[in-house]
Amino acid sequence: KSEPKVCVANQLKNYNKKMHLLANITNIKSIQFLQPTRLWGKELSQEEALAKEFIAIEDYKMIEKVYLELKKEGFPVYALTSLFSGIKERIFSDHIHFLWKDNQSAGNEILGMAIAEQLEKTWKLKRKKSN
Repeated sequence: KSEPKVCVANQLKNYNKKMHLLANITNIKSIQFLQPTRLWGKELSQEEALAKEFIAIEDYKMIEKVYLELKKEGFPVYALTSLFSGIKERIFSDHIHFLWKDNQSAGNEILGMAIAEQLEKTWKLKRKKSN
């Protein structure tokens, strides 16, 4: 890693620690998710493979490493970067946004369920029964 990138990673880690510590001392629940990426884990469709990247895979992996370190330290931080592993259908409409088709988004649906499940576990929530 180059020295500036290490500095940025350290700043990101320190900022996130402060954010969660401040939330904790003010009795505010906090949780943080790193968004899934098409950079690794997902087998890209032809359309997805055409999109131009705006972040290098090494940089996103560095951000993921920060999240994993924070998680190990006990902070409510979760990397969902591999959430779409094994999904072959098209999820992304471009480099980062999820595809909307027929007023639905498989990416948003999968991500929303993963976040809801983690919120349940982390904050010990109970799902309301649907009518």
